[in-house]
Amino acid sequence: MKMNTTHPFFAVLLVTSIIVGLALKLMLSPYSKSNTLKIYCAAALRPPLENIAREFESRFDQHIEFNFGGSQTLLSNLETTGDGDLFIPADDSYLQLAEQRKLIQQIFPIAKMHAVILNSKDHPPIKNFAELFDVKLKLAQANPDAAAIGNLTRNALSKINRWGELKLHTEKYGSFHATVSEVANAVELGAADAGIVWDTVAFHYPKLKISKLPELDKIQGNVSIAILQSTRSAKLALKFAFFCKARDRGREEFRQNGFQITDDEVLPSQLDR
Repeated sequence: MKMNTTHPFFAVLLVTSIIVGLALKLMLSPYSKSNTLKIYCAAALRPPLENIAREFESRFDQHIEFNFGGSQTLLSNLETTGDGDLFIPADDSYLQLAEQRKLIQQIFPIAKMHAVILNSKDHPPIKNFAELFDVKLKLAQANPDAAAIGNLTRNALSKINRWGELKLHTEKYGSFHATVSEVANAVELGAADAGIVWDTVAFHYPKLKISKLPELDKIQGNVSIAILQSTRSAKLALKFAFFCKARDRGREEFRQNGFQITDDEVLPSQLDR
């Protein structure tokens, strides 16, 4: 007996099968899994966080999905999308903004960074602030409206009335970039003679010399990790935050990447919560 596949019953069955198939596909996609963490992370923190994530994934059989970029750009993105589990900007001033917008639950301090000048191998190291205004110098900076170090540089130099002229000089003879990592790459490739970067970023360019200037001394990035209100797994997000602060785990990874570690730490036993 031949079955009538044009019967309404079979049409409903076909549609139901398609819907179930799509639902299963969504359930099995990486971020929809309960053991997946989506993290908005500043580009300057990429080296230690990627290493920490690999160890965390291996140890706890989890999946980490990163979105790297400038701190302000990330804040705007997570506010627009309304999803994600953790936010790790290059300075806690962005966490204060996120807190005001009711985007975060908890904050855990991790480490500190400081601003320095990274010098190209083909250019003599900068000795003083005045040399940054040499018309022959191609200075690279991070965009203050996108990256933490650019914003903090603007704030610090505005207080001593030096930002306006440095901004104009950079626009005319140098370049602005979306992230501090792009600034460092421009210096390494010779596209810029010098760039304002975090000391922890300069740490990964051992062949290039750094300069420390008094005018930049107060530019400090306070790195903290925040659990977002939108997290789908608060317990897992908390475990990752603890892992980042744990002795001989994330804490040591930050130290090995040139960061100044905060005094508090997480004990190994807290990871078992």
